[in-house]
Amino acid sequence: MMWPACDDHITYGELLPLAQHIRLRTALGPDGIHPWLIGHAPEPAIRVLARVFDFLWVNGVLPTQWKVANLFVLYKGAGDRSRADSYRPISLTSVVCKLYERLILARMVASFHLDPAQAGFRAGFSCLDQVYQVVDRVYDAFDRLSEVDYAFLDLSKAFDRVWHAGLLHKLRMRGASPQMWLFWRSFLSGRSFRVAQGGCFSDSFPVTAGVPQGAVVSPMAFCLFIDDLPAICRKTGAEVHLFADDIAARGTSPLPGIAQQQLALALGKMHFWTLRWRLSFNYPSEREIAPLAPTAFPTALVANHSPSSSPSPTSALSSLATSLGVTTTSAS
Repeated sequence: MMWPACDDHITYGELLPLAQHIRLRTALGPDGIHPWLIGHAPEPAIRVLARVFDFLWVNGVLPTQWKVANLFVLYKGAGDRSRADSYRPISLTSVVCKLYERLILARMVASFHLDPAQAGFRAGFSCLDQVYQVVDRVYDAFDRLSEVDYAFLDLSKAFDRVWHAGLLHKLRMRGASPQMWLFWRSFLSGRSFRVAQGGCFSDSFPVTAGVPQGAVVSPMAFCLFIDDLPAICRKTGAEVHLFADDIAARGTSPLPGIAQQQLALALGKMHFWTLRWRLSFNYPSEREIAPLAPTAFPTALVANHSPSSSPSPTSALSSLATSLGVTTTSAS
């Protein structure tokens, strides 16, 4: 199926296949509309819904109720039950809004092309793509008798800290169409959530940052928000591999010490990038930088650092770094 140009009107033919394949077994949002009403709706009803969606798209607006989320909390299975961080929040939004978002997501995928370094939330890609890239680059560097240095980082609460004004700015700089930009301005503004438990609801709380949890378009929006990071790192001679907010930064050189210099410069650039866009990195106490030498693979050294300082290798550890479930060890 060929998707229409980004600013074209939403049509019945565009909506019908999405409505026919809507997930019927899904939790209801605050409006209480069941997906069966859409999945088994007759043709006239889908045509009316297409006209409603087109009106929203053309005018760049969203119903207020679509911006409200019911928040349920699930115990993680460990930790003090009296602490909020022992629970995982699950956000439920309108089923009709999610259908509308699927239309918008298709247009976003057709309009925006993510940096090849990003393997997260892309059709045909998975976390294994990042892992394979890391392993492949290490072996390739060793074949060339080069030193390769890796830093494994992840952004702290990244999805919850996306700066709304910054995202709108980046969408404009990426050449978002007027209708797409207006959609996102409306989608991000005036959002709220309420905690639901046992049929009771708390007061509503405003959402002033972050991409909406549970929204269909949120993963793509997050990837667009950090999509300029790989290009910034390449200017230092380093490379990065991304899986959503998990980052593997790499410096490679046949000359001793140059790879570490590349990586240190890249970490510095990333540090200032996070300051500009109101994000931050998690900094583990032990595993941050892995300088690997071709003469002792996979022996690795560790350096504790901040992104704005130069790495200084210290001692070898038996369990060096874990990234996306893969652990680098120092067994020589």
